[in-house]
Amino acid sequence: MSTNYSLLFYLKKSKNYVSGPKPIYMRITVDGIPKEVSTGRECDPSKWSSKANRMKGTTEAVKTLNTYLYALASKVSTIHTTMTAATEEITAESIKLRYQGKDIKRTQFLEVFREHNMQMEALLGNGFKPNTLKGYKTSLLHIGQYLTFFNWFASEFLPDLLFRLTALLISTDDFTLLFYTEITARPLL
Repeated sequence: MSTNYSLLFYLKKSKNYVSGPKPIYMRITVDGIPKEVSTGRECDPSKWSSKANRMKGTTEAVKTLNTYLYALASKVSTIHTTMTAATEEITAESIKLRYQGKDIKRTQFLEVFREHNMQMEALLGNGFKPNTLKGYKTSLLHIGQYLTFFNWFASEFLPDLLFRLTALLISTDDFTLLFYTEITARPLL
């Protein structure tokens, strides 16, 4: 199991590139296998130092970008150290996934609630009464119904409402825009 890795920041040129800034990519290499991740930043090629893997200059924008790249390198280093300490298999892909937060198993709220209710059912008679479990099951039912309604509302009704309000705002005066801005700034509940 290899524990060494290399990290490189570089400018990636797209196929139809003519001129202007290029996106900055981070390449993580383990055992000769590279994986690339976009940093979400761009740099003009004339201002990029390939030797330093950083932007050249002393302006505030250059310092900010270089600090951001150092922070990314530090985050990858921390991930590598954590994986080494946990004796996990270290590959370029596993470091990339951990960096992107995609390696974490995400559980949904209702699944966790159902598991809780099953555990509570097993504990009946050991300090827990049937009415307690009944309350938990009722809560699960109500939350499930609420989430189902909210998902329907958000996917079916809300986009149409926002479209109509936007069309209305485009066709009305500044007073309506101020009123709409005031209404949307207030909390719903």
